[in-house]
Amino acid sequence: MSRRTVTIDQKLDQIINIVRGAFLLVGQEYNYTEVVNHAIFYGICYWLGIDRENAVKLAPQFLTTNFKIEGVIDEQTDKLKEGLLSKLHPLK
Repeated sequence: MSRRTVTIDQKLDQIINIVRGAFLLVGQEYNYTEVVNHAIFYGICYWLGIDRENAVKLAPQFLTTNFKIEGVIDEQTDKLKEGLLSKLHPLK
């Protein structure tokens, strides 16, 4: 059975498939949802000003195979949550 992912924009779908293809060339296989979730996570880290090294360390805590937030609490996780809430608070 073939599954089709519905996207808002066809160009976005093409970009995500190019990223998936690039990872396949280096021997790592990611599905569509994994690529999108990682892109969103790293986008949020960039928006909050979290440097690349810390974002890479935090990724396994937030992005699991079930795409659920893990219950790991540490200084960097607290910083990410506080930063996100402070950015979203003015939107209320």
